[in-house]
Amino acid sequence: MNLKAAGLSIISFFYYISCIRCKIPIYIGGFFPMQDGLWDGSGILPAAEMAIEDVNNHPDILPNYELRMVWNNSKCAHGATIRSLFHQIYSEPTKLMILGAGCSSQTSTIAETVPPWNLVQVSHASSAPGLDDRNKYPLLFKVHPSEKVTNVARVALMQKFGWKRAALLYTDDGSFNAIMGDLQKVFEQNNITVIVSDTFSDDPKHALQNIQRKDGRIIIVAAFEDNARKILCEAHKLDMTSGIFTWMFPGWYSTDWWKVNDTTCDQADIENAATGSLGFEVSSFTDVDAQTDVSKRIFYLWKRLVLITAGEFTEHYTNLTQNGNYAALEYGPYGYDSVWVVAFALDKASQALLNISKSLEDFTYDSSDIADIIFHSVDTTNITGVTGDIKFDNNGMRIGSTSIHQLQDSSTVTVMRYDDSTGELQETSSAFTWKTESGGPPSDGPLVNTKWKKLNQPLFYVLSTLAVIGDLFVIFIFIMNIRFKHRKIIKLSSPNLNFIICGGSFILYTGVILNGMITDDLTTATEDTDVLALSCIMNTWLFVVGFTATIGTVVAKDWRIYRILTQDKTSKQTIKDWHLICGVSVLVLIDFITMTIWIAVDPQVYEKTFLDTERTGQDVFVEPYILTCSSKSYAWMGVIMAVKGLLLLFGAFIAVETRNIKMNLLNEAKEIALTIYTVLVLAGIGVPINFVVEKNIDFKYGVTSTFVILGTTVMLAACLFPKVYTVLKISVADETIMVANMRAQTVNAPVDKSTVLKIQITQLENKLKKVEDELHSYKSN
Repeated sequence: MNLKAAGLSIISFFYYISCIRCKIPIYIGGFFPMQDGLWDGSGILPAAEMAIEDVNNHPDILPNYELRMVWNNSKCAHGATIRSLFHQIYSEPTKLMILGAGCSSQTSTIAETVPPWNLVQVSHASSAPGLDDRNKYPLLFKVHPSEKVTNVARVALMQKFGWKRAALLYTDDGSFNAIMGDLQKVFEQNNITVIVSDTFSDDPKHALQNIQRKDGRIIIVAAFEDNARKILCEAHKLDMTSGIFTWMFPGWYSTDWWKVNDTTCDQADIENAATGSLGFEVSSFTDVDAQTDVSKRIFYLWKRLVLITAGEFTEHYTNLTQNGNYAALEYGPYGYDSVWVVAFALDKASQALLNISKSLEDFTYDSSDIADIIFHSVDTTNITGVTGDIKFDNNGMRIGSTSIHQLQDSSTVTVMRYDDSTGELQETSSAFTWKTESGGPPSDGPLVNTKWKKLNQPLFYVLSTLAVIGDLFVIFIFIMNIRFKHRKIIKLSSPNLNFIICGGSFILYTGVILNGMITDDLTTATEDTDVLALSCIMNTWLFVVGFTATIGTVVAKDWRIYRILTQDKTSKQTIKDWHLICGVSVLVLIDFITMTIWIAVDPQVYEKTFLDTERTGQDVFVEPYILTCSSKSYAWMGVIMAVKGLLLLFGAFIAVETRNIKMNLLNEAKEIALTIYTVLVLAGIGVPINFVVEKNIDFKYGVTSTFVILGTTVMLAACLFPKVYTVLKISVADETIMVANMRAQTVNAPVDKSTVLKIQITQLENKLKKVEDELHSYKSN
C-alpha cells in the first residue's frame, strides 16, 4: 500500500514538472496597503501569494495557464494608487483583472478609473457601503462583505440594550461619509435618533465638545486608527471615557492599535479610554473543519501543495507570517479567497471563450467582449472559500455577517456575532464587560424617569374637608329656607333667590373637591383620552356657573335695593323675584354660549408641564410633571374673566351707592356690600397668583381653593345665615312685632298701637297658659 502511494506521488511529481513548463502565463494587477501607508494591511499580500501558488498547483483550475500577479503598494493614498494603476496599465505585461485595493477610498479610485480599459476588479478588503453603486463602479466586486452589514448589526445591538440615541463622529473621507450616511438612514428606519453627526479633519476636539453639549453617550466613530487615538485622547481630556459612555469603532483596526503612542496623551490613558469600546468587523462564519471548494487534496513527495479547510489555511498562514512584521492578519483569509474568485472566474471564462474561438491570452484593454465574459464569470461565482460561502448580489457585493468585539483587559474579545442571513444576534462564549457602577450596560443618555407630581395630599384633605363642611352648611341653609319659607323674615329675604345662591355655593364648594381629585389610575389609564379633557372642561364649567349663580344673584338683590331707593316715589313699579331670576338666567346663558363656543373652537385639554429635573442617583434623574388645563389661546379665559370682572365692578358700584341705607326692612344692603367687597379683593389677589405660580400646583390650588371657600362662606354667613338664625331664635309672635316695627321704620310712620297690643295680649295669654299648666302639674304630684 505504501509502495503504491509512493508510486502515485512520483507520477504526480513528473506530471507537475511537465505541466509547469507548458503553461501560459497570465497576469493580474494587485494593490495592497503596506506598512508605510495610512493603514497597514500588509498581512493580505502573503495570503494572496499563497493563493496564487495553490491555484497554480491545482490540476483542474486554469490547467493551461500559470496565474501571476504584479503588485504595488497603494499606501491607502490616492496619489500612490493612481500612479501605480497607470504604471501597471501602460507597462507590460497586459493584466486581465485588478485585485485590490485594501482601503475603500483607493478601491473606489481604481473602480472609477479602470472601466475604459475593460478591467474587472475584485477587492479583497474594502467594505464601504458606497461601493455598491453599480452605475458608478460597473466592474467592481467585493469579496469582503459591505460595511452596511455592520450598520445593521449596530442597530440590532442598540435595540438589544434599548439605546435610542447616538452621536456620529467621523473623518471627512468619501468612504466614511458613505458609511455614516447609510447608518443614518438605517437609524431613521428603526426610530433611533442621531443627536449629533459631526466630522473633523485633524483635531476632533470641537466635534467632541459638541457631542458633550448634546449629552451624547453612545458615540459611533468612523476613522482610521490614528484618528481614533486622537479621539480617545481628547475624550480623556474632556472626561468622556467613564462608564457612562460607549464608544464604537471599526473592527478592522490592527492588533493592539491603542498601544501606539502618537498623541499628546499617555499610552495608558489611551488604553484606559479604549477599554470597554466596541468594534464592528465584517466577517464570515466558517467551520474550521469544513471542506472548501478551492481545490482537491493533492500530495507530492515532499509537501502538500493545496490547502482544503479553513483550519488548515489558518495553520499554514500563521506559520507563514509569524516571523514577519505583518499587520491586519484578520484580512488574510479575504486576500486568499479573492485570488480564488479571480481564478475560478478566469477558468470559467477560458472555457466560455472557446465558443467564440478566443482565449484569455487574446485579451487587450480594448477587448470588451472578453471583459464581459470575465465579468459574467465573476458575477455568477458560487464557491465556498476559507471565509465561507462566496457569491455576489446585483451590485457586486458579498453578503456577509458581523463580529462584535470588545476591548477587555488589554485584548480584543469577540462578544457577539450578527448573522445577516437570519437577522439575529448570536452570543459567544465571552460576555460584555462594562465600566458602569452597576456592571450593566450604560444608558444612551441620562436615565430620566418622568413622574407625575400630585397635589399635596394633606393640603387636599384639609381643603376638601372645609369644602364638605361648606356643602353641609349650604344644605342646612337650603333646608331652613324651605322649612321656614312661610315666615316673614325668610319671605322678605326672597327665598327663591336664596335657593339660587345655595345652588351656586354648593357648586363652588364641590368644585374645590373635584379640582383636586385626579387620581393615579385616571391619569395612567386615560391620559391621552377625552376623559381628562372632560374633567378639565367640567372644572371650568363648575367655577363659572357657580360664580355667576352666587355673585350674580347677590348683585341682583342689591340692585333691587338700589332701584327702590332711587326710583320716583310716585312710581308703582315693583321688582319681583322672577325679574331678578331672569336677569341671573341671562348671565348664565352668556356663560353657556361663551363656554360652548370655547369648547367647539378651542377645547381645553390637560397637558403635561414639566418641572425642574431632580437628580436621584448617578446619571439617574426624575423629571416631575404636572397636569395643567389649558387651551391654545388665553382669549377665551380672558372673555370669561372680563364678564365676571364687570359683574363685580357693577356690584361694587351698587354697594357703594347703598352703603348708608338705614332702612331696617332692607337690612341686607350692608351684608351684600360686605360680600361684594370681599369677593372683589379675593379675585384681585387670586387671579394674578393663578397665573404667576402656575407650575406650583400646591400653592396655586391652596390659594385658589382657600379664596373660593372664604368668599363663598362670607357670602353665606353675611347674607343668608342671619335670617335663618333669627327665625330659629325668635317665635312667630316676636317675629310679627319685629316685622311690624321694621315696616313702620321703613315708611317712617308710627306703629299701629292696637296691633301691638293684640300681639302683647296674645303673648301674655300664652305665658299664663304655660304657668297654669305647670301649676296643675305640681298639684297632681
